[in-house]
Amino acid sequence: MKNSASNPLEGTPKDFAPYGIYNSTGQLLKGNILFGQYTELATQLDTKRSAFYLKSNENGNEVILGCSLSVKTDNGREERIVFIQVYKNLHSQNRVNSDIQLLKQFSDIQSLKQLYEGVESEVERLDLKKYRLVGLWDEKDFRNISEIQINDDVLEYTAGKILAGRKVSVKVSDLSSGLSLIIRLIERLRYRYTFSVDVSQYPSETEVSISLMKPNPDFEIEENGKYRKSAESELWDFYKDLSKEPLKDKTSHSKGSQTQPDFISPVVNKILSDSLHYRSPSDLVLNEFDDNEKVELFQGLVKKPADISNSIIKKVLLDIYNKIESPECKKDLYKVLISNNVYIEGPIKDLIIGIYTEHDEDLFNLLFSNTSLEKSSQNNLGGRRAQNSLKNSKYKSFKEEIKKALELFEYSDKISFLKFIAAEAPPKPKDEGRILLGTLIEDLVSIKKNDFVLKLSEEEAENLDQIQGTDYLKTKKTLKQGKKSRNIKIIFYTSALVIIIITASYFYIYLAPSLFLYLEKAFDYLLSIFS
Repeated sequence: MKNSASNPLEGTPKDFAPYGIYNSTGQLLKGNILFGQYTELATQLDTKRSAFYLKSNENGNEVILGCSLSVKTDNGREERIVFIQVYKNLHSQNRVNSDIQLLKQFSDIQSLKQLYEGVESEVERLDLKKYRLVGLWDEKDFRNISEIQINDDVLEYTAGKILAGRKVSVKVSDLSSGLSLIIRLIERLRYRYTFSVDVSQYPSETEVSISLMKPNPDFEIEENGKYRKSAESELWDFYKDLSKEPLKDKTSHSKGSQTQPDFISPVVNKILSDSLHYRSPSDLVLNEFDDNEKVELFQGLVKKPADISNSIIKKVLLDIYNKIESPECKKDLYKVLISNNVYIEGPIKDLIIGIYTEHDEDLFNLLFSNTSLEKSSQNNLGGRRAQNSLKNSKYKSFKEEIKKALELFEYSDKISFLKFIAAEAPPKPKDEGRILLGTLIEDLVSIKKNDFVLKLSEEEAENLDQIQGTDYLKTKKTLKQGKKSRNIKIIFYTSALVIIIITASYFYIYLAPSLFLYLEKAFDYLLSIFS
């Protein structure tokens, strides 16, 4: 921040100043018109009384520095202004070196003093008004900054929490403590393209917020550099350990992008590392992440197929699943499971139950809707493909989970479930849908053989034939005809039995005992036919 010539902005007009000066309302007092886009930031820095603000944007192509200042006019009136300097167009191929060179300006307390001296010079050269710099928080405090020794535990915890995509809140007793922590953090974080820090009187929304007034901070730094942690010991240790995870991918991903956020990989690696020592993250750790982030963590673990068989990893996956409350996030998790052919006890059972009880179209399509033309052509093998799918070892656990879900259904529920699938399923569903359908039919057959077919409409039976390569429609007609014939026989024999009983009763006293015994045998024979 020494002068505009030393920090040119590439690709901008020659008269483009690399800094802007604003009043407390955000009005631009000095700087190119393009600095108008930072008006909101200027207001924010003034409101928070920010002594040092630094942000590296997500694409690593812009670094913003800023501070809020107390100044006096010639007539002695005290006002507040904001100074913002922007480094743009740091070419990607030189981005790391450019960032490091830039951040070397803040390598020690002396460099920060020079920084504020440069700001003072620029403020006092302001043409619009004649200002004299008073200080940041207190009078001449920027001249009295001293270096405070910062404990490595604090740095490791902070770095680990940032690596996990969490915000860190710190309470300090004075400006020197806050700036000393900032210097150490910048040194630690300078290889990350995206981070934001703020030393201010009031808490801010930056990744690392260091302030005088901070309710429930992660830790507090006192004047002598000693710290007092407020975070739970388990979380403290978790983030400290996480800071040791190498950051392989230095690129940053926005939360809405199709790629995972960059905090996922180190957290996943940490969990996998813990599993080797038969540890898993507790509720305390998992509660640090929202439902969307839990799905990302789940996906990160599932994409490590060699580790899925590990009982600890399975427990972690189930713990994550049980902590998710959002129905939409649970749908996302089901998609992760099905797309990766991972069938964990619990989630799959819930998925099957959810398809029946809720008739949820998204869940149903997850198992039945086949959007791939290639798969559709392969699925045109009918019942033979269905049988092969049932025998496929990778679907063994999936079928077992279906059986566990069906155990919770009454026979009438299973019939209703079958009718629902028969009515809604496409002729060429995914393998998972075929397996569900086949397992459900197997279960019904084991209870009452083929009686379930009579519960189907002809259209439903025909659709099942298309899916399974069976003859349920023909079976239905045969059973229906057989039932009709059986009903006629029952009427005939029932009428005969009634006549015999009446006759026997009327002539009982006149019949010889031997004849009565003959009638009893005939009666028993008819009963055996009905049974």
